[in-house]
Amino acid sequence: MSNDRVLGNTSLLKMASDTTLDMNGHTQSVGRVETAEKSKIDIHGGSLTVDRGGVINGGLTGAGQLTLNTGTLDINGENQTLKANTAIHDGAIINLDSASGLGSGGIDNAGQLNLNQASGILNNRLSNSGEVNLNATQTTLAGDNSQFSGTFNIDKDSKLTAREAKHLGTSTIHDEGTLVLSTYGDWALKNSVTGTGNLWKEGAGIVTLSDANVGYTGRTDIYQGGLIFGSRDNPLTLATSLVNIDDGVLAGNGTVTGDVDNKSMLQVGSQNL
Repeated sequence: MSNDRVLGNTSLLKMASDTTLDMNGHTQSVGRVETAEKSKIDIHGGSLTVDRGGVINGGLTGAGQLTLNTGTLDINGENQTLKANTAIHDGAIINLDSASGLGSGGIDNAGQLNLNQASGILNNRLSNSGEVNLNATQTTLAGDNSQFSGTFNIDKDSKLTAREAKHLGTSTIHDEGTLVLSTYGDWALKNSVTGTGNLWKEGAGIVTLSDANVGYTGRTDIYQGGLIFGSRDNPLTLATSLVNIDDGVLAGNGTVTGDVDNKSMLQVGSQNL
């Protein structure tokens, strides 16, 4: 592209195999986009706005801005060289089959981001208040998601791993699968956690639970490090159906609803942890 909007008010951007669109710092809006395998869109410092979704089977690369206004956009395959920021507007949906489908740029998610069998590391920085849905997916968060206040939905066949508090931001977590807290530092989990799914604790760090996140009813497995819940002044009820302390510690003040299988350490109170 040599100027902004050189494609006019095109209703469909359709690209065949072995074709390339180099935006070269310019701006373009299209109704829908449909690209074949082995095609490539190089945003190259420009801005591409898609009004009504489509399917991207080819590559995405470059820095700049990608915006989805409405509809559903399926992005198939890895796009590890994509550094552009992505905006998903309210009511819009992006489906990924790879955790690197949107590269490493920020994702301003006011709509819905679906990870469908898209296992791997999500390096993007999430913001806004939309939904991130894990469907048969094992995903590790790696971006600074401090500005994300939306919802992570973990289905029964999925696993979501966080290593730091900032990976979860201020989101709500609905867990029907497995939430993994894998950390070597100590931090407090302040997010609301609900659902019938499980919680795993990995890594040598200690995570402190709060009244916002002790309501999940799945099992709790402590493989390393520890979990703390409640205090003398604010005892809590951990609603989990079973606590398995495999190697680590569960410490707290309050009540555990389910059984406790203790192979390591169970402590009343949180002193000296």
